[in-house]
Amino acid sequence: MARTLIETSLKLLIAWFMLCCWGVQGLVVPVVVASHSMMPTLFGPHTLLCCPECQRQFASELISSGQVVRCPRCDFLWQRISPTPVVAADRVLILRSAYFLSPPQRFDLVALRDPVDGLLAVKRVVGLPGERVALDNGEVTIDGNILVKPLKLRRILGVPIEWTSNIGPVRNAGPNSNIAWRNKAGGYQVDSQPLSPPLLFRNVHLQPGEAGIAAPVRDAHPFNQAVSRQTYVVNDLTFRATVWFEGSGSLTLTLPHGKRKFQLQLAPRRSLHARWRELGRTPWQLPTIGRENVGNTRPGSDFFSSGQEVQVELWCCDGRFGACWGGRTILDEPLPKLPSKSIESQPEQSEPVQSNFASGEAMQDRLGADSLLGDALVGITAENLTVRLSQVVLSRDVYYPEPEQPSLGLRATQSVRAGKPSLPHAIELGEQEYYLLGDNPAVSLDSRHWGDQVRVDENLITGKVVTGR
Repeated sequence: MARTLIETSLKLLIAWFMLCCWGVQGLVVPVVVASHSMMPTLFGPHTLLCCPECQRQFASELISSGQVVRCPRCDFLWQRISPTPVVAADRVLILRSAYFLSPPQRFDLVALRDPVDGLLAVKRVVGLPGERVALDNGEVTIDGNILVKPLKLRRILGVPIEWTSNIGPVRNAGPNSNIAWRNKAGGYQVDSQPLSPPLLFRNVHLQPGEAGIAAPVRDAHPFNQAVSRQTYVVNDLTFRATVWFEGSGSLTLTLPHGKRKFQLQLAPRRSLHARWRELGRTPWQLPTIGRENVGNTRPGSDFFSSGQEVQVELWCCDGRFGACWGGRTILDEPLPKLPSKSIESQPEQSEPVQSNFASGEAMQDRLGADSLLGDALVGITAENLTVRLSQVVLSRDVYYPEPEQPSLGLRATQSVRAGKPSLPHAIELGEQEYYLLGDNPAVSLDSRHWGDQVRVDENLITGKVVTGR
């Protein structure tokens, strides 16, 4: 009897809440996006520009007539005079009852009333109640650990990098010139040989008719044409390509993270073998995840098939080195801490799976090829393998700069005085408090800028945002 009464009361309470929501504004509220703080997840009204010099087309915020525009590929500057077409803003739905029975989850898109001006805004949840949130060199840290974004979200937030290779359209003279790799079917191909010279991809600002000048990856975005601010070097990078290969050799991919370089070596036999290392610091190691996929696949399984195309993705992001093969994660390791001098000086140890990869003599040649990587973002070598790469994409991760005058709040100061570990601009969240950020950090006004309202109370969140993508 008592249980039935409780269930009936609960149903009546839910029905009352739904009727109240519906009577005031509705359970589901359609909204048109007005700003660009959540770009590239959500776009407000924007336009498409085309560089008159290199014909590169790119999306941009709406700009006034006469404003100077910079091409993200060739750095050409021009004044926009003629009107450009306006691309309509995205439409989203706000589910106002989404958090009635359960609280917001990390990485949710939420609608809220801006704590400063009261206007409706959309942000992403990154910090949860009871956590300590900090921004450190562009990364979000939770209780001192780098926040690892889901792979799907990292792909959405990744900003494409303009790149060139050492075989075209710009060929660099000197030791990095390449005669083995060649342009083939809109990509790059090398025929089977004992060890190919490296195919290199660089972040280069192309100047028409001139050789490219290597430049570090920075957090500027071509969409934010009207934003003038200091930019920061970004070390978190991702490489993605479609790979076709034939043979029984190995493929080595090298990706930097700052001044460090990490390598993944793939040896497709009747199954896929993989190993990784930090170049010059650690010995080759087997992945600690995906053992059921790496080195143990059944002959003839769809995980590996010579002569067919497969999507390969490699990243150094969120403090981790990882890779996907054909959509399956085969590597996801934390970046090793920098060793002491005593460890750094020790020679690399032998690896028991050496027979699945290159021979000892070829390995010495490989080290020589690695020294040619220089400032390249990606280096690829092949041994006894015919390889063709196409649909190459290089991207950087989102970078969250700290506000010029961060608002720490009283509790952050008290926490430091209490002897708790000090983090850069750390914010302690209380019960029902959240830390929210925008996906376009250069223009987003969020928890970094809301002063005394840096901790967003759950009562300010009006619902969950559904994009339809």
